[in-house]
Amino acid sequence: MPEARTIDVHDGVSIALLELIPLHPAELAVKIDSGVDALIGVLDRGRITELLDPHRPSYA
Repeated sequence: MPEARTIDVHDGVSIALLELIPLHPAELAVKIDSGVDALIGVLDRGRITELLDPHRPSYA
């Protein structure tokens, strides 16, 4: 949902909202080996969000 990632404030000024998602080594390997689209697929399948869960499993 791209509209949730950018806020248009005024006069053409926009604020981009970014997420920091900690990755397991296997998930990082997916990104390195197969690219960002593959990593996004992994994160989507695992329903990973920006909410920190130090006990979440790897979905790679």
